[in-house]
Amino acid sequence: MLNNRFQELAMKPDAPFLGGGGQFIRNFIGDKSFYAMSAVPKQDNPMQAFEAMLTEAFRAKQHGFLETELERAKSQSLSGMEAAYAEREKTENNTYCNEMTRNFQYGESMPGIEVELELYKAFMPQITVDDVNKAFNARLTEENVALTASFPDNGTYEIPTEDAVLAMYRDVKKRSFDPYVDKVIDEPLIANMPTPGTIKKTIEHKNVGVTEFQLSNGITVFAKPTDFQDDEILVSAYGHGGASLADNDTYMSAQFSTNLMSQMGYGKFDLVSLQKKLAGKQVNLRTYINDVETGFSGQSTQKDFETLMQLIHLGFTAPRLDYDAAESFMKRVKESVENSKNTPRTVWRDSMNYIANSYHFRARPTTKEILENEVDADDAYDFMKARLANASNYTFFFVGNIDLKQLKEMSELYLASLPAGKKETFVNHGETYPKGQVKHVLNRGIEPQAMISLRINDDFDFNYRNRMLARSMMEIFSIKLRELIREDLGGTYSPSAYITFSKYPEAEYSVRIGFGLNPERVDEMKKAGIDLKEIFPASESRNRELVDNWSYDTFLIAAEKLYNAGKPFGATIGATPDSRWLSALFTAYGAELVNKDGDIAVDSDEVREVLEYLKKLTQFMPDSVYAWDDSSNNRWLISGEGSVISNPASAWAVAKRDNPEVAKNLWHHDAPRGPKGRFRPDNSQFWGIWSFAQNKSAAKDLLRYVAEKTVVDSCVAASKGYDIFKDAIIK
Repeated sequence: MLNNRFQELAMKPDAPFLGGGGQFIRNFIGDKSFYAMSAVPKQDNPMQAFEAMLTEAFRAKQHGFLETELERAKSQSLSGMEAAYAEREKTENNTYCNEMTRNFQYGESMPGIEVELELYKAFMPQITVDDVNKAFNARLTEENVALTASFPDNGTYEIPTEDAVLAMYRDVKKRSFDPYVDKVIDEPLIANMPTPGTIKKTIEHKNVGVTEFQLSNGITVFAKPTDFQDDEILVSAYGHGGASLADNDTYMSAQFSTNLMSQMGYGKFDLVSLQKKLAGKQVNLRTYINDVETGFSGQSTQKDFETLMQLIHLGFTAPRLDYDAAESFMKRVKESVENSKNTPRTVWRDSMNYIANSYHFRARPTTKEILENEVDADDAYDFMKARLANASNYTFFFVGNIDLKQLKEMSELYLASLPAGKKETFVNHGETYPKGQVKHVLNRGIEPQAMISLRINDDFDFNYRNRMLARSMMEIFSIKLRELIREDLGGTYSPSAYITFSKYPEAEYSVRIGFGLNPERVDEMKKAGIDLKEIFPASESRNRELVDNWSYDTFLIAAEKLYNAGKPFGATIGATPDSRWLSALFTAYGAELVNKDGDIAVDSDEVREVLEYLKKLTQFMPDSVYAWDDSSNNRWLISGEGSVISNPASAWAVAKRDNPEVAKNLWHHDAPRGPKGRFRPDNSQFWGIWSFAQNKSAAKDLLRYVAEKTVVDSCVAASKGYDIFKDAIIK
C-alpha cells in the first residue's frame, strides 16, 4: 500500500523523486529482519527525494492506511494466490526448491498450494486496517534506524553531508501531515456497452489447430488453444504503418507516443485510477510502436479475459490526453537519458545502432536536447489517435487456455464494434545497413574493459526454411565461439552470437556477435593497491620492509578490493592436493589440528583465530571453490574471471600453452606472512626402491642419473613453468 502511494506520487509533474518504495527484508542475518525504504533522487535536488520518502512513511505512521487501500491489497494478494493455484500442475522446479530452502533455513511451513489458498481465503477477510497499521508502526521503529545515501561523484549531484541527512530525518519525524486521500472512480471501465459487430467468416486451419475469425469491420482474429499453462491467455495484435507514417518533424513524438499514452489511462480513468480499478485482476495490456507497425500485447486469466478485451476496446476508442502525466513521464525520461550518458554500455549500444543504420536521421541516439525540442504530447496523442482510428488495419492473435465460444462473443462485442477505415502501410525512409566494411572505435569510461561488436547485414530471402537454417547455423556457431574465445583463450566474458530477421520495409538479416573483455589484462593486484612486482622482483634484491609488510592482513584488504572489482582471489578448499595452501595459512597463525604427540589440538585460540580469518577471506572468494579440483584454479585464472590463486607454476605453464596473452601478465610471488611467520605449502615426493626388487643395482643407477643437475635442468625446462631457486626461504 505504501508502494502504491510512492508510485502515485512519482507520476505527478512535480514529483520529488524518480521512484521509491519499501520492502520488508526477512532473515537478513540469521533471524534478524528489517524494513527498508528507498528513493531515487533527481539530479537537481537529492534531499527532496529523501524528504518525500520520509514524509510518506511518517504520514502513514500518523494516520494509517485506508479501508479502500486495504481492500485492493487484499484483493490483489488473493488473486495472485488463486492464479498460482490454477497453475499448480505447471509449477516450475525452482519454486519448490526455493520453498524447501526457506523451510530448511527459516522453518517456514510448506503445506502446499491447496492448503495455502484455503488459508488465504479463511484469514484474508479477517485482516483489518487496525491490524495493518499496527504492523506497519511496529516496523517503522524509533530506534535501530540506519540511513544511507549514495551518489555518483561526477559533479552532477550536490552530495549532502551526514549532518544534513540526520537533520532532515529528525525534522520530518516531528512534523504533522494531512491524511492521504484515496481518489477512486467508482464506475465501470466502459459505461455504455458498444453495439456488437459480426463474424463474417470462420476458417478452421486444422493442420495447425488454429481458428480464424474474419470480423465485419475488417479485423482478422486467429485463435490457438493450448495447454502449456492452465490459466493463461496471451494476446498480440499488429497493424502496418507505425512511426514511418510520421514526418521528420513529428517522428520523435511518434516514437514516444505509446510510452506517453501508457501513462495517461483511458477515458475517465487516469493511470492511477485505472490501476486501482484493476486491483485484484490478473490482466495487463501494453501498446507498442516501431517504424513499420503499431500493436498490442497482453495477457489475462480466464476469469479476467473480458477485462482484457475491454482494455483493448478502450485503447482504440478512448485514448486519453493527460498533460500532467506526460510532463511527469518526460521528466523521468530526461533524467534517465542524462544518467545514461555516463554508462559506456548505453553509449556503445546507441552508437552501434546509429552506425548500423548508416547514420540515418531516424536512428539518432536519444539526447535530452532531442527530447526537449522534438517530443510533444499533443503531436504524440494526435499521431497515435490516427493510428487507432482504423481498427481494420489490425490482426489479432490469441493463444492459451481459450474458450472459443467466449472468444467469439467477446470478439463480436469488443473488436468487431471498433471503427473501420482505409488500411495503412509503412513508408520506407531508406534506413538500411551501410555498404562495405565499417570500423568504429569508441572510447568511454575509466574501467579497463572493452566491448567488441561485429554485425554482418545483407538482403535475405525471407521464408520459414531459410530462417530455420540460419538459426541452426547460429546455434552451432555460438557453441564454437564460446569454446574458442572463452574456454580455450579465456579472454572474454559471456560471448554471444545470434541472428535477427526483418521482413519490412526490406527483407534483411543481421548477424550479431559480441563480447566484453579486458583489453590489457592489467595486473589486478596493482589495481588493489599492491605492487607485487616491486615486493618480489625477478631478482634477489628485495626491500625487506616491503616483504615484511606483505602479510595476511594486507592480503585480506586486497582480496576485498579484488572481489569488488569483479576479479576475486580463488583457491581450492576441499580434499585435493591444491588445498595445501591452507596448511601454510594455519602454520602462519601457529594453529595445529594435531600436535607433535598425535593429540587432537583443534580447541585452541590459534585455530579460532585462523578460522575467523578464513571466515572473512572466503566471503571474497567464489562460492564454487569448495567443489574445485586441482585443475580448476588454473582454468579459472586463465579464463580471466580471477586475479590471484595459490598454486605452483602449472597455471603459468597452462597459460603459456593455451592463452599466451594471459601468461604475459602473470607473476609469481611468496605467500603472505602470519603472526608466526611466513610459510609455504609443500608437496614432498620421494623416489624409493622396493626391498624385494630384483635389480636394485640398476634401480640405484637410474636414481643417480635422474638426480644429476643436467637431467634435472632438462626436466624443469620441459615443464615450461617451474624453476630452481638457490634460496627459496625468506626468513
